[in-house]
Amino acid sequence: MSQQITTKEDLISQIKAAEYLNPKALVSFGITNEKAAEMVGVSLRHFYRYEHKQPPLPIRKLGAILAHQLISEGKEIQPDLVYIIVRHLKSEK
Repeated sequence: MSQQITTKEDLISQIKAAEYLNPKALVSFGITNEKAAEMVGVSLRHFYRYEHKQPPLPIRKLGAILAHQLISEGKEIQPDLVYIIVRHLKSEK
């Protein structure tokens, strides 16, 4: 993921290539924190902690799988929330 993200296609290809992704990045698809926490099977309280610390590896793996699934379902990344997913992609380098 050393290339810079310049277009929506670049961002989607980087998400598809990501093996691990903080599930907090799922809110970029317009999903609420509550729904994302439910998707990865953690409490909302634990989910909010992932904003400031890396979740365990299995949770990050599930975050990547869910992001891939959302893309394959045609979910769009919300333009005003792109920074969230970019930040979490960069933290996985």
